[in-house]
Order: sequence, then structure tokens, then C-alpha cells
Amino acid sequence: MLTRDIIVESQHGLHMRVATRIAEISKEHGATVSLINPDNRRANGHSVLDMLTLGAQRGTRLRMIVEGPTEADVVSQLTEILATGGSVEPVI
Repeated sequence: MLTRDIIVESQHGLHMRVATRIAEISKEHGATVSLINPDNRRANGHSVLDMLTLGAQRGTRLRMIVEGPTEADVVSQLTEILATGGSVEPVI
């Protein structure tokens, strides 16, 4: 199990696209992911709706708990997504 405190740096906070990507990555890696907001509300990283109810705006500190066979990789990927807002290269 890995635990990391992160600050949501994405301009729009933890929004639908970010939550969807977190759920996809956690499922792809067979990882259990929990996000906990400052009010100690816990969200399941497999549930987009659950994550959106955290109300995590830009600057919100979240505790991320990841368990699974590739947890270090999952933590790295999710940290990047929460920092960038899940932005991707435009398709040309």
C-alpha cells in the first residue's frame, strides 16, 4: 500500500475527465484507489461519481491510497493527471 498527499493543481479541479481517467487507470492496473479530501470524505477511485462528490477544486489537498501489484506506477500516473487535469495531446 502506498499513500501520498497531493494537491490538485489542475485549473478546473477534479472534474469529469480527470475522474474518468483515474478510474480507467485504477481498473487497468487492478489497483484499489481511494481519494480522501480534507473533510475525511473518502471516494472510491473506480467510481467517477464518487470522486466528483469530493468537490476537489484547484488547490485542494487529497490523500491518495493505492493498493495493487503496480501501485508505484499507478501513484505516479494519478499524480500527473491531478497536476495536469488529464490534458492530452491534440489529435491532428
